[in-house]
Amino acid sequence: MYIQPIEKILANAELVTQTKPGQWRCKCPSHQEDKSKKKSLSVSETVTGSVLIHCFAGCDVDAVVTAWGLSLSDLFPKDEYIQKSKYDNKPKFLNGKDPRKVIEGVRFVATIVELGASKLLQGEALDDDDLYTLKGAAQDLREMLYG
Repeated sequence: MYIQPIEKILANAELVTQTKPGQWRCKCPSHQEDKSKKKSLSVSETVTGSVLIHCFAGCDVDAVVTAWGLSLSDLFPKDEYIQKSKYDNKPKFLNGKDPRKVIEGVRFVATIVELGASKLLQGEALDDDDLYTLKGAAQDLREMLYG
């Protein structure tokens, strides 16, 4: 049975706390004593399933994984998993569009919406041109993300 790299790491780590999705803090096995309660090691999982490790005390990654009885290769998934994850982790709603181009377009649309909101917050009324511009911005946004 194949075990994901993050599962191997977290199974060996002590005092694990998830800080946000795909990121954890734990005790560094390389430099911290058994009694220590500090969490000086950052562990992150990438979209390809690899594990990134950073000790804030400066311990070498090799020293950390060796202290767990693992090797550097344990931080990386099998090739089959990497190939599969390349397709599974792509945003489905962009329909194959270049995310950078979509972000640029969204920035422009967000500026239009922000200007409309600013007018409303200042107590100004939006005229028909403003309303059509906002409606067009919303349609453009839908098209960029889903169309």
